[in-house]
This record gives sequence, structure tokens and C-alpha cells, in this order.
Amino acid sequence: MRRFVFILIVGLLMLIGGVASAHEHGVHIRVGHFSPTSPAVDVYVGDMLAIRGLSFMSTSEYIGIDGNMAEMSIVPTGGVLADAVYS
Repeated sequence: MRRFVFILIVGLLMLIGGVASAHEHGVHIRVGHFSPTSPAVDVYVGDMLAIRGLSFMSTSEYIGIDGNMAEMSIVPTGGVLADAVYS
């Protein structure tokens, strides 16, 4: 489980790093799933489900978000926000 969370965090940080300067019209995020031993995940931005069923070696499209920062949570696919493995 620690490996799952670590790989997802590293993947998120790698993808989010330069996103703010890469797009016009505000901040955008893009998420990738790079853990071969982990199940597909849903990604919440704040309380909103932003990405559903992201599987290994998949990346999302760029998603626009309001403001300069956003709280992201990673949940096993079909789970609820209270089941987040990373928040």
C-alpha cells in the first residue's frame, strides 16, 4: 500500500510541476497512473470527481481548475471520498 501511494504521489508531482505555465486561461492539471500493482483510481479535485477509472499507464486530459491551488484525493475506482488513499 505504501508503494502504491508513493508511486501515485511521484506521478502526480511530475505531471503537475510545470502545468501552471504550460496553459493559458488559468491552472490546468493532468494526472497519470504509473503503478503496475495498483488498481484503477478515481481522482477528486476538491469535492468534485474529476477523473473516473484511471488505469495503469493512462494519463488524463488537461483539466482546468479554479484558483492557484487545489486539493486532490485519490480513491480506488468506485470508492467514496472517505476511502481516499491520498489526500
